[in-house]
Amino acid sequence: MPDEEITRFATDETRQVGVMLLGRKLYETMLYWETADQDPSLDDSGLEFIAIWKPLPKVVFSTTLSSVQGNARLASGGLAEEIERLRAEPRQGDIAIGGATLAAEAAALGRLGDRIGHRQVLLALYVLRAAAFIGLALVHDLGVTLVVLSVIALGDQAASSMYQALANVMASKQERVGLMAWMRVVTNIGITLGTVPAGIALATRGSFAPLLLANAASYLLAGLIVATLPASTSPAGPAAHRRLLIPSPATATMISINGLMSLWVVILNVGLPLWVVDSTAAPRALVAILYGTNTVVAIFVQAWVARWVSSYLRAARAQRLAGVMLALCCGCLAGSAFASSTAATILLVAAVLCLSSGELLTVSSAWEVSFRLAPDGRSAEFFATYGLGRAGSQVLGPILITAAVLALGVPGWVALAGLFIVGGLITPLTAQRALDHPLKKRKQAPDTSARVSAKAATTFEMRSFA
Repeated sequence: MPDEEITRFATDETRQVGVMLLGRKLYETMLYWETADQDPSLDDSGLEFIAIWKPLPKVVFSTTLSSVQGNARLASGGLAEEIERLRAEPRQGDIAIGGATLAAEAAALGRLGDRIGHRQVLLALYVLRAAAFIGLALVHDLGVTLVVLSVIALGDQAASSMYQALANVMASKQERVGLMAWMRVVTNIGITLGTVPAGIALATRGSFAPLLLANAASYLLAGLIVATLPASTSPAGPAAHRRLLIPSPATATMISINGLMSLWVVILNVGLPLWVVDSTAAPRALVAILYGTNTVVAIFVQAWVARWVSSYLRAARAQRLAGVMLALCCGCLAGSAFASSTAATILLVAAVLCLSSGELLTVSSAWEVSFRLAPDGRSAEFFATYGLGRAGSQVLGPILITAAVLALGVPGWVALAGLFIVGGLITPLTAQRALDHPLKKRKQAPDTSARVSAKAATTFEMRSFA
């Protein structure tokens, strides 16, 4: 059972909904509420939610279910078809979308953070992840382990938008990208230090339980630090949160380009080691040196790159340059297949330097772009939405790199380089259009004069970009 505050939040959100579209997993999770009124331990907030939830019409998207319960029906078409059909029907309330396959849970948590406070949600995420790591240390069932790992992954994804939302509140416009950079530097240092005891545990075949418990303790300590931060408040009223935040086509394209550029993660962790071992004459021990090179560059150069990406114009330039650097990385990897051991080693080091440059440019550009496009009062939700491209690349990227790029060999790296170049080239024009219309058009109150002036200044700057 969720606590009373979260239940009341869900009740307020559901009250504005006329019909709910759900994926199978969320539908099965919410089946509890069809009979929850028989639970004697249910409090008043839970009963209030049931009174709204049970009569609410629901459409379930599933390819495996043959029937559904309560006031629900199985979707007869795709998502777009169902939405158009529902829009044509007379009804009160919004069309809401829920479920892992239809919307991102991280964006929902971002939305919750915008409503009740980013600090509060981030603190809860620290506690949740601490509990998850304790569970990993104590539970050895494979099924439970996979669930716990999913919770940790969701917590990490949602926490990133909360970090950015807090940086948006705590730092000035000139300093917020720099603050994000320093947080990333500290994170990379922590990861690097953590590899030492992990390596010892692997080498000695020792237990990982102490490391997992230490990680849980670090999350609790971080939560105590977060608890000392000032509470952030959302300037947007409840009405602003009734509808899902939908990016405009230009912003959706920027999200997709960011996802493309974020393939650097998969290249580094999947493509590079497999390529070195299977397709080059370079020594296998080089893989560890290449990882170390990337870590050193990320720690010592990240803050400098972030200082350079100090405006929306420079963010667009940075993403274009990221495309060039990642394309050069692919070119070096392709060339290493034809080189001797020494030459291949030089090309692979050059590839990692290019990839590291593309990495730093990509993340810095994403911070500045999302800071500038985020609507007032819904920053965390927007940051989580903008991160969907990055999350998608982490899910689909390994398939792309292994089944396409590595399978094709040199032509695969050349094709991927072409994609990076195209993504970089279309960034400036797309960034301008996203700035003009960040979100899907809706009837809304006009912006304040200060916001219009700031947008006009950036628009003028972008239109001078050649």
